[in-house]
Amino acid sequence: MKKICFILMAFVMLLTPVTAQAATPNAPTFSTDSGVYQDSVTIVLRSGSLLNTVYYEIYEYGLSNMEGELKQAKTKYTLPFKITESCYIEAWSERDGEGSQIVTNRYYIRYSSDEGRFTVDENGTLTAYTGNSPNLVIPDEVDGIPVTAIGDSCFEQYDRVHNLKWYNEDNYSNYLKTVTLPDTVTHICSFAFAACVNLTDVYGGHVQQVDNNGFYYCERLKNIDMSHITTLGKSAFSDTGLEQIDNDSITNIDNGAFSGLEVETISLPNLTSCGTDAFSECGNIKYVNLPKLTKFTRNIFRLTYPVMINAPSLTEVDKNAFYHNDYAPTGDYAPIGIHAAKLAGALGGSIRLSDSGLRFGFNWDNSTDLEAHFGENIEYGFIYAYDDTDDLMFNQMKQVENGYSKVATKHTDKDGKTSFNLVFTDIPKANYDTKISARAYIRIYNWYFYSDILTRSFSDVAKAVLEDPDIDQSTKDQLNNLLEG
Repeated sequence: MKKICFILMAFVMLLTPVTAQAATPNAPTFSTDSGVYQDSVTIVLRSGSLLNTVYYEIYEYGLSNMEGELKQAKTKYTLPFKITESCYIEAWSERDGEGSQIVTNRYYIRYSSDEGRFTVDENGTLTAYTGNSPNLVIPDEVDGIPVTAIGDSCFEQYDRVHNLKWYNEDNYSNYLKTVTLPDTVTHICSFAFAACVNLTDVYGGHVQQVDNNGFYYCERLKNIDMSHITTLGKSAFSDTGLEQIDNDSITNIDNGAFSGLEVETISLPNLTSCGTDAFSECGNIKYVNLPKLTKFTRNIFRLTYPVMINAPSLTEVDKNAFYHNDYAPTGDYAPIGIHAAKLAGALGGSIRLSDSGLRFGFNWDNSTDLEAHFGENIEYGFIYAYDDTDDLMFNQMKQVENGYSKVATKHTDKDGKTSFNLVFTDIPKANYDTKISARAYIRIYNWYFYSDILTRSFSDVAKAVLEDPDIDQSTKDQLNNLLEG
């Protein structure tokens, strides 16, 4: 009897981990892989066990963002279902209060289009479409002619005569949701999709140029492939719903090209030419990266208050570049920091032998019209910290331990440059190795133009002096006496 009980206990012990392990259900599987499907796709979900219950949710496809809007909330899977619009599906299994890992599949639906509903000219420019599909696929060819451009006002819903953003409720374009371009299309002409207020996604294509107002007031447009675009006309993407601007190919943009957006970051590392109002009224902007742009044009940041603008090549600033951003140094808007290394130059560090001092030298190029226009409203100064840090802007100072600022006394030389020095004197020998980080600023109302950051210690500069063959031995001897004293 004891033997039988022992065997039963051992059997129960063996079963226990198996039961606990089985409490977490397996994730479901999809019958069809993620991918592109023509017109529709039927979805079958398999649970892996009759004990599991499968649930799913359907989300907007989202070309550049997995987090599309929820289209169908948590639904219990019972039978296969058909997908007719691009989306992604999240599915999982549940059993006894335990949930499996969530699995995700993405489905892009292409729609068949009747070539006879399209009209192109002899140059391959699409001039008209008479269909009514909300999810439009433009063919590669029409009547044997490759489609290379979307013509002027082809899908426009902007009534320029009466200044109405959309005007014809019976027109197909008001219901246009997605457009798939063939790879042959490289050009979007003026007002081609203006005020298509329900357009959310533009897929495919190798668009290189968008002319004036090409997507003006497509207020729901979130996703479009910009990877080949080099040139944008006036208001090309003004008042759209774009969620990010990060493009290596764009070199030239005209007036208002990206005005009225809600993006937080704009990065155009190869932009060299920029029109007026280019980034005006971008209310949520925090960071702008324009490393090759040399000129801030009139109203370029009108009613736009970025925390930081990276523009190290900047050499010219229109006096109205930040129009309506004036007079708010301590108001509702944080200081606007502009990294402008060519305007605010960091000259380096030097030793002062007479008082164990360390000097940081900076200058400001007065060749812009800012000096003449703003005169006494310009303040020159420094931000510094006793640390090796790159957090040196006025809106970061609370994050910097031992961070300080100081107004400078300027000196203007014959070449039209203003120079000013930050000097630390009587540095104790115990602090010769202490790093000091410093940068110059030039404040005009609430705009702060910053130099590069210099980080030096007394020992760093002393070593450089001693190793410099152009410095006379007498100076080096004095320095050695100071270091050894």
